[in-house]
This record gives sequence, structure tokens and C-alpha cells, in this order.
Amino acid sequence: MRLNVILTEEARALGMEDYRIKDDQITQSSYYFDYYMGKYARLNLDANSTSPRAWIAHGSDHEKWIQIDLKRLVIVTKVQTQGSTGADNWITSFTISYSLDGTNWSVYQEGGVDKVFVGVTHNHQVVDTVLSQPIKTKLLRITTVTCHFSCALRLEVYGYDAD
Repeated sequence: MRLNVILTEEARALGMEDYRIKDDQITQSSYYFDYYMGKYARLNLDANSTSPRAWIAHGSDHEKWIQIDLKRLVIVTKVQTQGSTGADNWITSFTISYSLDGTNWSVYQEGGVDKVFVGVTHNHQVVDTVLSQPIKTKLLRITTVTCHFSCALRLEVYGYDAD
């Protein structure tokens, strides 16, 4: 559900980086190895590590996505994205989809067209993707469009409770 009002002053990190969003709330279309599962897609995870840390999708996966179950109705206002630690892998563009029930999904649009967001240009960069029209959702999905080498992502979601 799209909202016609922008209320960013109440937005806060919803818990990827600090683990308030639990591992079992994060699913993915695929992962390259066990240590690249979606649960490793946490912003700034192992930022000083020389080992790659992030969600890294399997190369043969043709629709690469990561999904967060927020477990409650939330107004999402912003997503921060970052590439992998220890390797030159990141998402250069992506779409955002959302759902209230996990069955019926909508792709975030601007001007009636699916919005493709710009990702990062190096693995440690953090990009703020502010939604011009915040969305009300329980589930959020990031789908890769283009990547630099392997599709790798660490992220945080910002917003506030809808209630």
C-alpha cells in the first residue's frame, strides 16, 4: 500500500544491523555458500573483515532477491545498501517489492513505472535510497537488476510502526 504522505522524521533503523530482525525473518532466492546466506546481509557486518561477508546470490539464479519479514505492519521510508566485505561484489541496481501477505506482491513505482534504484559503486559504500512515497508493508523484497561481479548485499531498512 502506497502512502501519499511523507513522514521521515519518525523513521528509524528497523533492525538489520543490530539483529532486532532475526535470522529466520530473512530469506533469499539463493545463496552461493552457507556463509553467504541472507542472514549475513546486515549493514556494516564485519566491516573490517578480509573475508567476504554479505548475502551473495548463486550465479545461476536468474531472479536474485532477498526478503525481510518485518512481522508487523510498518511504514518503510528508506533502505540503505552496501556491498560485500573483503571482495569486490555488490548490487549496482535493484527494485523494491512489498507485500502484506507474502502472496500478492507490488513493485515500488514512480510515475506508474517500476522504479529501478541505483546501488553502490564499491563494496564499503553505503547508499541511502529514500522512497519518495513511503510504503506500508509487512514484507520487503530487494531484487537485483545489475551487479558488479557477484550480486552481494548488506542492508538496513528504515521506517516506523504503522499503528
